[in-house]
Amino acid sequence: MLNTIGSGRSNNESEARRQTLTYKKSNNEIIAAKLSNFNWYNNGWIRGNDNKTCLRISNGASVSIPIGKMYFAAENGTDMQITHTIEL
Repeated sequence: MLNTIGSGRSNNESEARRQTLTYKKSNNEIIAAKLSNFNWYNNGWIRGNDNKTCLRISNGASVSIPIGKMYFAAENGTDMQITHTIEL
């Protein structure tokens, strides 16, 4: 499960803390996403109009989430290993 809960997050956190976004795999291994090119001024952990914090990705910033292999069943019922893209 990817932990994307922004509640309590802030651009005022320490540099190491504000750049941390993790998720726990089914085997309890903790995986860290990579946050790149954030300016922590008008992107990053920002409060929206609803006063809730979210991770705003803009102005050239990016997040890379290493989710590992994904398997999708083929029409004949066998597993196929094909590259897929997930867009948020």
